[in-house]
Amino acid sequence: MLSKKPMQIDELVIKVHDNEKIQKNIGRIFRKHNIVEYKNPEDYLTINDFYKVYGYCCFYQSDTEHVCEIPPEELTITFICKLYI
Repeated sequence: MLSKKPMQIDELVIKVHDNEKIQKNIGRIFRKHNIVEYKNPEDYLTINDFYKVYGYCCFYQSDTEHVCEIPPEELTITFICKLYI
């Protein structure tokens, strides 16, 4: 068990299909599976947020039917925030 309470992921996962391309310039950095952490303008990003999202990304990658079904090189993590500590 990862924690005492159920996972509460507030990230967005965008899966890009093999024959699909994101048209915006920022789409060039995305891979097949993308975890996006958004902080509202009044909130801030801390190192704990980084570790939490990184952990969720690792859990997302490993919670599959087969070993390395989602290759790590097909994952990206994006943080969107106004402030950080």
